[in-house]
Amino acid sequence: MQMISVRTGGKTVLQTGVLIVNGDNVDFEFPGQPPFVVRVRFTDDASGKSNASYKSSSNQFNLSLVNFNSTLGQGLKEPLEIGKIGGKNMQFNFRVYALQGGDRQFTFTFYVEG
Repeated sequence: MQMISVRTGGKTVLQTGVLIVNGDNVDFEFPGQPPFVVRVRFTDDASGKSNASYKSSSNQFNLSLVNFNSTLGQGLKEPLEIGKIGGKNMQFNFRVYALQGGDRQFTFTFYVEG
């Protein structure tokens, strides 16, 4: 069976999916030398205010999501540029939905330019 190609907003979808996260971290590893790693970390603090921050290096992108506990979903309006893969700019977008029992549903898409 032949794979399909998906494009949206001038970008090609590299990978998309939905995870049920029952811990504090999600790691995505893209093959290469060295591999490119995207780490998403969930934390909660006493403020109750949602906050997203990130740090990036040549082979790793770390995204910290604080107090992402809404059952209605939280995420970004626009994809974040997170690095390069195969010489192309790679972007990442997501939505997080809080589930009963403390788990989270994490919907994600990775894009490349073109």
